[in-house]
Amino acid sequence: GSRESGVKELKEQSLAVTSDSSPLLRVKDLKQYYTLERNFVEQLLFKKEASAIKAVDGVSFELYPGEIFGLVGESGCGKSTLSRTILQLVRPTAGTVEFLGKDLTQLSRESLRGSRRQIQMVFQDPHACLNPLMTVGQSIADPLFIHQLATPEEAKSQVIQMLERVGLTPTDDYYNRYPADLSGGQQQR
Repeated sequence: GSRESGVKELKEQSLAVTSDSSPLLRVKDLKQYYTLERNFVEQLLFKKEASAIKAVDGVSFELYPGEIFGLVGESGCGKSTLSRTILQLVRPTAGTVEFLGKDLTQLSRESLRGSRRQIQMVFQDPHACLNPLMTVGQSIADPLFIHQLATPEEAKSQVIQMLERVGLTPTDDYYNRYPADLSGGQQQR
């Protein structure tokens, strides 16, 4: 069915870029500016124009297979804005973001949805990311259902494998736990 062709397409895309000479992610001169509007009084009486806040200004980097990329910096320096812009949750003011050779900045919202299966952000605050009413198993399986990548049985099997891979064992125990039952480090995993 359509799920099987989607999985096949996903696997073929993943295999298309396995060379160490090609970056998985290439960010070129990425900019994210926001306009700070002046209030009516400032505009009228003081002739103050709107100004631009340069949240991200000319960021470039490449990430190759096997590399790990950590984004750190002071509070308010643009880490979250950069991450959201790379993921195209907000469109950049300028620059490009290429993932597996595809320029994400040129894709439609529908096309972006397919790419989001393969690129995601790990948030700083795991408490804010996990639904407290869903078990760990449900939370991990949810994207598989959203993207129609697995049946309930397949999803459970994949979730168990993932829990094993990240060291949350015994897996059956963690599968049925709620976020409040986990430490912050366990939640991030």
